[in-house]
Amino acid sequence: MNNLFLLTKINLLGNFKKNSNKGLIIFIIAFLYLAFVIYQLGLGMIDGFIMLNIPYMFLTLFMLFSSMFILATNIFKVNGTIFNFKDYDLLMSLPIKKEEIIISKILSLYFLNFLYTILFMIPSYIVFVLKIKVTLTFNILFFTTIFIIPILPTVIATIIGSLITAITSRFKRKNLINYIIFILSFIFMYYMTSGISNSNSLDYANFGKNLIDMCNNIYPLTNTYFKIISNNDLISLLIYTLLPIL
Repeated sequence: MNNLFLLTKINLLGNFKKNSNKGLIIFIIAFLYLAFVIYQLGLGMIDGFIMLNIPYMFLTLFMLFSSMFILATNIFKVNGTIFNFKDYDLLMSLPIKKEEIIISKILSLYFLNFLYTILFMIPSYIVFVLKIKVTLTFNILFFTTIFIIPILPTVIATIIGSLITAITSRFKRKNLINYIIFILSFIFMYYMTSGISNSNSLDYANFGKNLIDMCNNIYPLTNTYFKIISNNDLISLLIYTLLPIL
């Protein structure tokens, strides 16, 4: 267990290895700027959800945005994080189980994705509580789910990224294949979010509702999350927690 925590710490610090202080400062500035952008986006959307009498779908939409962002950004991190990582030879020469090395790599991805979740969920939460009166139970459940949201997208991205790595490893021009897949993924993400082009909050809300309805079929935790925050449903919270962990 000590090895696992130590390896995870090394992996996280490795993200800022080059010019660590400068890299950390740039990351913080970019993080705060994006949080402000998401907050402004939320302000432009919340009234539409209130008009449609579906305010809790507002937070569900941002949970979905967070999950999609994690999935899109992690698929192509897998090859350099879990496979073909720079310190492979060094770590394999140490008296450490291979399972601990792999788990530490996945945990490092989780912690970074937890920050991405905060990036989306905290600004949207601030917007939500400015407009909607919430209870203590809601707050407890909301902040509990923040720790759970990144798990399943991280696992799915790891599986997809592993498959892509396995496929592209058979080709001579691996980078070209990765670039093509990345471009196709970007086009898909752009298509999914292209409906958000009008500043009208009602249009935002209708787009968000349609996106959530569509994603309920392919990402069932979307509806589970909605039940948690709208009905304080503890059974849904249990499902939402256990399914990603399993």
